[in-house]
Order: sequence, then C-alpha cells, then structure tokens
Amino acid sequence: MSCARWLLLLMLLTSSRALAQDPGEATLPDDAAAEHFERGVALFREQAYRAAMVEFQRAYDLSPNYRLLYNLGRAKQQLQDHLGASQSFQAYLVLGGSEIEPERRIQVEETLTWLSGRVARISVTVSRAGAEVFLDDVKVGVAPLGALVHTNVGSHRVSARAADGGEGAQIVHLAGGDLAEVTLTLAEPAPERALAGPTDKPPADGQPWSLQGKLALTGWVVGGAMLATSIATGALALQAQDQLSGQVQTLGVEASAVASQRSRVDTLALTTDVLIGVGAALAVAGTVLWWVSPERSERKVAQPVVSRARLRLAVGPRSLAVTRHF
Repeated sequence: MSCARWLLLLMLLTSSRALAQDPGEATLPDDAAAEHFERGVALFREQAYRAAMVEFQRAYDLSPNYRLLYNLGRAKQQLQDHLGASQSFQAYLVLGGSEIEPERRIQVEETLTWLSGRVARISVTVSRAGAEVFLDDVKVGVAPLGALVHTNVGSHRVSARAADGGEGAQIVHLAGGDLAEVTLTLAEPAPERALAGPTDKPPADGQPWSLQGKLALTGWVVGGAMLATSIATGALALQAQDQLSGQVQTLGVEASAVASQRSRVDTLALTTDVLIGVGAALAVAGTVLWWVSPERSERKVAQPVVSRARLRLAVGPRSLAVTRHF
C-alpha cells in the first residue's frame, strides 16, 4: 500500500470523533479492504449509515481486523439496530483484549450498558421437538431451543413449523430489558389409517364384480329378455297363421290381402326364430363366462331346487310347438 494511502487512512481514523478508533499498529494489507473502509468513513460522515455499515462489513470480510468491529457497531447504533451494535461491540472487546486502551474499553462498556436497555429476550417453548423456530420469518433454531432469543425492542412475530406442516405463531410486544415467554402449540399430525394387508379381503357384500361376472350377468339378462319376447312374437305368429288360414278358406278375399297376411306371418316367425337364437346364444355365453369368473368360486349364492325337466320351443312359419323333456 502506498504511503499516501496510509496517511489518508490515518487521517480518516483519527479525525472523526464518531469513529474515534485509533489504528495503532493495525494494518489492512488488502488494498480492496482499505478502499471499502475509506468509503465507509466518508459515508458515515455523510450520515449514510446503512451504506457505511455495508462498506465496513465488506472491509472486515476481506481483512478481519478487530478494530473494524468498532466502526460496525457505531454504524448499527445509528441505524437503531441495538442488538447488532451490542454484538459488534462485544466482539470488539473480546477480540481486542489487552490491545484496547483502558479509556476506550470503559467507553465501549458504557455503550453496552446503554444498549442493554434497548434489547429484549424471548424464551420460546414449542410443543413438538424438531420444529423449526422463526423470529420475524428468520430461522433462529430448532425446538427445543437451548438458549434465549435476543432481539431489538418492538413488536415481533415468533413462529414454529413442523415437518408435517403443523404451525403456530404469536406476536409479542417487547420493551427494553424484557424477558418474554412464548409457548407455541402445534397441531398434532392426523393418525395414519391402517392399510389392508395383501391377504385381507373386502366384505362379500361390497366386493366388486369382475369383468367376466358383469358380462355373464349381462348375457343372462339380455338373453332372457329376448327369449321372453320370442314367446310373445311366437304367439302373434300363430294368431296371424290362423287368420291367414281363415282368409284362404273364405271366398272373395282379395289376393293382395292374403299376400299381406302371409308376409306378416313370415315376419313374425322370422323375428321369433332370431330372438330365440340370439337369446339362447347370450344365455349360453353368460353361463360360460360365469364358470370362468372369480365370482363362481368366491361368492356363495344359494341355488334353488329346480326340476330336471326342460322345455323346448319350436316355431315355424305356420306352427308353434312346445315339448318337455326329462
């Protein structure tokens, strides 16, 4: 560092009563640190205290000389950050040790006494261990806290948040020297519902149908409906056949009427045949699907006692016959 810069630094350090820190034997070997310090002194004189604090902090980061902590403390004091100023002055006394002149030590200790009336403490108790604790949304630790939380006087928000989202908060209004006790009760997590094991089965009444079971039921319902309809169309076909026979045996009936009636008989007979064929096929398919479905082995359905007699319906264009087989 040049001699001119050292002379300028010495003048800045000794000419300001607000920053009356004697450099003594201290040196700032880092040129950048010296520039930040010089800029901080100039800003402090201009009462730009926040900017001065930033410059002093940058100088200390680059060249951690304990004497810079005094300047930091004065800047924070002007910003009414009494806790920050107190911390900087305490660090100054500890790190400076015997190098600090007695008069300067007395001055700093008196300042610390004055600052203690503008700092408060908070004892925070949280109902759940492991929760993060915040002061004005700044994390200060994890519950349970092992020490008091120090802060400036005024209103502050103390909060805690657990990993599962449980939260609690409280607003405190602190005067100088206060010791506030804050207790935060966080909501307990909801108990987890037991999950069914791999061998557990749902109740039979609420057991869902498989795809095969649903198709089998559909085949039975639709097939049964078609078979029932075929009986009605078969009866209509027989009735139409009787009417056709009457027209044929009646003299004077027009040929067109006879042809129309014959066409009606044929249509009803064909419809009956189709309904019987499709309905029977659906019923058979439903029965096959039921045999391969899980419901057959898992559901115990009471089967009514039925006769072994079977009915066979035969419908032709001009006849309807019902036979029973045993």
